Amino acid sequence: MNKITSLQHSILVIGGFVVLIWWLKLCEVGLGWDLHQLGVYPQTSRGLIGILTGPLIHGSWQHVISNTLPLLLLGSILIYGYPKSRWWALSIIWLLSGLGVWLFARDSYHFGASGLTHGMFFLSVHGRNTPTGQALYNAVDGGLFYVRQHAVDYLSPRTGNLL
Repeated sequence: MNKITSLQHSILVIGGFVVLIWWLKLCEVGLGWDLHQLGVYPQTSRGLIGILTGPLIHGSWQHVISNTLPLLLLGSILIYGYPKSRWWALSIIWLLSGLGVWLFARDSYHFGASGLTHGMFFLSVHGRNTPTGQALYNAVDGGLFYVRQHAVDYLSPRTGNLL
């Protein structure tokens, strides 16, 4: 596959993922689906499913809109830029960000693709031009960064109604 075709393929793959997120939100709003229980609920067995499904579910249209461009850009960079390790890196980012929320977040349902975008951003900044093993290490490190963010968020006092 030449470079242009590979880049187009990367954009199509991540574009399909973004379309899935929009479709799920449309079904949730238009058909009355209640998907919140597919989010991560910390430190409960029922919340474990959210580690896998949470990035697909979003709390509002603004939430979907906010994640669309970062997912398209960073996802395309990941899929195009890391042909040998992209699926491993994405899997690690996906699982570690969800696990971090499950371990450290406050008692509430959590959903959205922000963990993916944070991890992909970290990988794109710190993993450029590195061997595959280093890229995977950076993906894990990015996941741990996200875990730390949620630990700080969990321990910080809250006021108001935040997402």
